[in-house]
Amino acid sequence: MIRVHKGLIIVLAALVGQACTREPPSASHATASSEAGGADKAMANADIGPSPSMRPGSDDPADATYSIDGEAVALSRGVGLLSPSAGKALGAGRIRMVGGPLSGDLDKDGDEDAIVLLSLEVAGKSPRYYLAGALQSHGKFSGDKSLFLGGTISQPSLHYSNDRISASYYLEGVSPGSVRGMRTVQAKWNGRRFELL
Repeated sequence: MIRVHKGLIIVLAALVGQACTREPPSASHATASSEAGGADKAMANADIGPSPSMRPGSDDPADATYSIDGEAVALSRGVGLLSPSAGKALGAGRIRMVGGPLSGDLDKDGDEDAIVLLSLEVAGKSPRYYLAGALQSHGKFSGDKSLFLGGTISQPSLHYSNDRISASYYLEGVSPGSVRGMRTVQAKWNGRRFELL
């Protein structure tokens, strides 16, 4: 009987040690766990590195994984599921797809790929906007590295033509709600991301 109690105490001590070293789940984990299933749950709760290809592809660009400032962010219905490390690294409350998807054959393989506008949002601050592409292969979309457009700007409008994407937006003024002027930038797909021209 003493051996059983001693063994049980060792097992309990090991379990308590593991429980004490884990970080408590964040609100984004709770959302990810309730909305995602099986493998997606494990992915949403894992520390996500810079490779956006951790998920094989999705049927919709709003459910693809994109790389934002080196952090992989998986979208579910257009909203980012952030791991604690990604949320801390990006300084973000959430990431949303706010524009697109626009269609265009970015990689010239005959499949219509998607172009999306992502917004990295933090309470009390202006959102930061990113342009990203999701390549389609065999009906599945895989997001790639994003291009930072700006942080003190209005939500850009996108236009795709002749293998170029144009993003037009207003620069924010000094006082809240004021604007300084309109700017349009153009970018082209380089095989892995958009590059400004």
